[in-house]
Amino acid sequence: MNAEKYTVLLVDDEPHVLSALRRLLRKEGWKLLLAGSGQEGLKLLADNPVDLVVSDMRMPHMDGAVFLGQVRRQYPQVTRLVLTGYAEREAVQRAFEQAGIHEMIAKPWDDEELKGILRGFLRQQESQEHEARGLHAILSHLGPLPVLPQVYFEVRDLLEEGEPSVEAIARAILREPVMAAKLLQVANSTFFGQRRHVENVARAVTVLGLALVHGLVLAHSIFQVLEIRQVEGFSHEALWRHSLACGLLARQIAQRLSWDQQEQEAAILAGLLHDLGKLVLASAIPGRYARVIRQVRQGKHSFTAVERDLLGVTHAAVGGHLAEWWNLPLSLAEAIRWHCRPIASPQLNQLACLIHLADVLLHRHGIADLPCVLPAAPSLPLLDALGMEVRELDSITADLKQRIARKEFSSF
Repeated sequence: MNAEKYTVLLVDDEPHVLSALRRLLRKEGWKLLLAGSGQEGLKLLADNPVDLVVSDMRMPHMDGAVFLGQVRRQYPQVTRLVLTGYAEREAVQRAFEQAGIHEMIAKPWDDEELKGILRGFLRQQESQEHEARGLHAILSHLGPLPVLPQVYFEVRDLLEEGEPSVEAIARAILREPVMAAKLLQVANSTFFGQRRHVENVARAVTVLGLALVHGLVLAHSIFQVLEIRQVEGFSHEALWRHSLACGLLARQIAQRLSWDQQEQEAAILAGLLHDLGKLVLASAIPGRYARVIRQVRQGKHSFTAVERDLLGVTHAAVGGHLAEWWNLPLSLAEAIRWHCRPIASPQLNQLACLIHLADVLLHRHGIADLPCVLPAAPSLPLLDALGMEVRELDSITADLKQRIARKEFSSF
């Protein structure tokens, strides 16, 4: 990593903290900018190209959540970290929601751990620099970035209520007949094994569960706003089936790993949206993407290798960018961005590892959006990152084969 080309902005209202951070980091070779308030930090950002911001959480006039929220809006490419000894859950949650913080670091910090975290995020930026030009070229073809439909926000807000009303959620979904039909199709699929035909949306919401409904509404909204022209070799429906299967398998694996309910819900969303970038590419550059698909079908190189060669950017990078632009949870955007190579992700993103595992298993057993070079079998470092043993993987694979034999993934 060429340390000299990176600029790190440190923001804290306590001078002794800034001095301690400067002493700790000065040997790293980075250019360090120091600010005693959020206002000073914004002025330095306006006058200097900055790669990474480390801000205190609790500051007068403008706290860390407000400051980093403004950084996110004005300088989305800047990595945002927060230092805090302030353990109030509400404030911490607000910081993540408003500012899309990449990492929360507790005060007092461990010197080596803090330096390791900063180095990791700067390495991430370095690894993505070569894709930045290709990404911007793709987005220029897409034009103004699409806006998610109002029905998604209505359903999301209803789901966030203390006791969500199934009837109210169903009424909101019914205003989008295509979306309602899709939910009914999924609820009646073999995968959910309903003995009675699910005939109305309220019943479908009950059968599928609120987490999956949230994911399906979001995914369907995205599939709708990214209008796909005819692209040779590209199947909108095949991508939908693969994405839904990935979300369901990811949740199943998360359950086996004893992830909590919130983490299981994140697994559904990330699985449903992991190939969002393919939709963007098919929409923005259909002719060039058809060429990518032709080369992939020849079976000589992986999808991402062909994308880098012909487009200068991968679908994973494009999808992660758009997810962050839509202000989707940063953990979700990062899982999308790193799902093809999770071992290279900063701090070894566990959600990206989980989605990669589900994606690989589905591709290797024919539940894919198109024929391609089979991805490598899950590696031991990947399993270690998930805390999974080989025998657990064998059990998951055997269960997946049974589901495929019962054609549970063919009825979405």
